[in-house]
Amino acid sequence: MLREMIEATVSDGSRPRFGPGDLVLAADTTGMGHATTGVSDPPFEALFIPA
Repeated sequence: MLREMIEATVSDGSRPRFGPGDLVLAADTTGMGHATTGVSDPPFEALFIPA
């Protein structure tokens, strides 16, 4: 995460928040996956590196 904050709702129901400087590994490749929502003023900025 580069700017602002997001919240990810994951398949187990937890809702972790990520902000500037946080590294996120989106490894939920089975099950229902996740949904991401911005929880601060837009725009949010993130750097995505596909594997």
